[in-house]
Amino acid sequence: MRLSLQKLVSNLKNINTLIENSHYEEAYREYQNTHKDIEMNRYVITELADFYASYAYFCFSSKEINQFFEMYIRAQKYGYPGEKRRDFIYKAFIEPNLSIFRLNYMQNMKLLLAKGCIQETIDFEELQYWLLPTGNKDEFYLYEKDTNLIKENFRLNSDDNQSLVLKITQSSSDYLIKNNGSWADIQSYINRINPWGKKCYIIDNHFKKLFSYLQGGIINQSFLSGLVIFNTEDQFESYFIYNSSYIPRHLICADEERPIYEKLIDKIHYYRLNKENRHGDNVLLSICIPSYNRGRRAYENILHTLQSLYDEEIEIVLSNNGTQNESQEFYSKINQIEDSRLVYYEFEENQGFAINLCQVADLAKGKYILLLSDEDLVNLTELESLVNQLNSISDVITIIRTRTDKQGVVPYIGTTNPGRDSLFAFMLSSNYMSGIIYNKQMLVNHHLLEYIKQNSENQACLTYPQMVWELILCQYGKVQGMDIVLIYEGQAEKTEVSQTRIGFAKEITIPGYAALKGRLDQHEGFFNIVKDLEISKADFDIFRELYRRLCAKTIFLVILSIDVFYKQTDINPGELLESTYNHLLKYLNEIYQEQENSNNGKYIEDKTAIRQLYEYYKNIVR
Repeated sequence: MRLSLQKLVSNLKNINTLIENSHYEEAYREYQNTHKDIEMNRYVITELADFYASYAYFCFSSKEINQFFEMYIRAQKYGYPGEKRRDFIYKAFIEPNLSIFRLNYMQNMKLLLAKGCIQETIDFEELQYWLLPTGNKDEFYLYEKDTNLIKENFRLNSDDNQSLVLKITQSSSDYLIKNNGSWADIQSYINRINPWGKKCYIIDNHFKKLFSYLQGGIINQSFLSGLVIFNTEDQFESYFIYNSSYIPRHLICADEERPIYEKLIDKIHYYRLNKENRHGDNVLLSICIPSYNRGRRAYENILHTLQSLYDEEIEIVLSNNGTQNESQEFYSKINQIEDSRLVYYEFEENQGFAINLCQVADLAKGKYILLLSDEDLVNLTELESLVNQLNSISDVITIIRTRTDKQGVVPYIGTTNPGRDSLFAFMLSSNYMSGIIYNKQMLVNHHLLEYIKQNSENQACLTYPQMVWELILCQYGKVQGMDIVLIYEGQAEKTEVSQTRIGFAKEITIPGYAALKGRLDQHEGFFNIVKDLEISKADFDIFRELYRRLCAKTIFLVILSIDVFYKQTDINPGELLESTYNHLLKYLNEIYQEQENSNNGKYIEDKTAIRQLYEYYKNIVR
């Protein structure tokens, strides 16, 4: 049965009589029953404002604040007069809290400005909404000043929007988010994105609404380092034009808006590729290419790498080591490339590989430097994964090892601690240069560029400077092995290095570093480096183990030279191996001669280990 408007009026009068006579529980039951009848659509009416306003005021007087808001919103829905709502709301909720609202707002604005989260503020009086406290911690309703309407409720410093679904992975870049005046949504984005070490760049055209939320209390500072808010798209563009922050490339916006923001990001990116517009003070990764006499390959390499979507994150540093052959014209083409990410240098004369490697490292401005042969190519897909991982590293990583698709291996996947762990996991395993990444500051702190230059007579420094850097740096920082194929190896070309003749009746020419003398000279060079390591001087047992590993490396390289070169001659492989063995024992004897209290047991143990290596390979080369 449907009830009339007269019945509703009668119910209200009855309720008021009960209240006047202090029968509050009965009045409350009447409110509930009448509300239930309304919900069941038993009244044929359209105006219920007075009933719900009365119900709301009763709840307020009973300190049932949550129910007050529920009923008052119903009253405004059915047309309860705005001037009545405004007067009551202001006196009951706003005026008692106005001073603290103002103080909270000013402190939040100061905090956001100090953290670089906003570019501009608005005056407190210009805010679009008041906040209405619910009595629950950090929970409020928004009250719109112009319309005198109570809007949605929210919690400050909480993750309110549980329906928000984001697909966030470690390979994602920072985020550009189009927001619509909701601080609750910003909190939800931040709470999901920040744990991945990513930043949120928010474009929100509703600052007067957005900042209204900040009257309610001091915002949580824990995520402010990853938040920047812009009022307009022009403000966003200016921000990335006038500083070197990395462009966010992961978009969260309505589908119809996506082309707008993709175009905006591309516009900023191409602006930055102009050399006149580059800041260059926030380079994360320098791709360092020492090159000589391979201009065509170097040119193709540069063009390939410049296809990367990055701008301020990377640079490509190429040093031409005094090329004099016909490929010089391609180096000239490289020098004419206008892309701001390219740094080109050339020596007038060949300085040798080691000096050229030091040159590219010296020119690099990146936090990390990636070594790359001019004949190899960076896997641009994995480059994205690498850049994002480098950008999220919080600890000090000294060296990062990645794989190539052929020769370059990673002996250990994971992160090792400085000293013994890093040395034993990675020592002398970086023959192939491409794909090795160094912490530039660690190279500088330990003067390793100068070390290579000052030890030019050391064959290890001349032939394998990257291995020398790795060997020394393993003492001081963590090393990380990544199981990614970062480098595609190119077809090897003839490298102009010193040559030597080997053989008697069957004589051939081979690279000097691959001859037996070259291998033994390298052994001597690495021995002197290992002997001078701080960790070797501090712990004799570590020194012993390092030398035994050096012996294994030297014998392996000699066997490699035998297989590739000496088997083409009439030189006896067994004699080469025996000569190598005697050479290794010479330095082992030197180690123990320098010990004041020589340990004969350890000497025998080390000599036996080297002898076993020798016997093992002797059986192979027969």
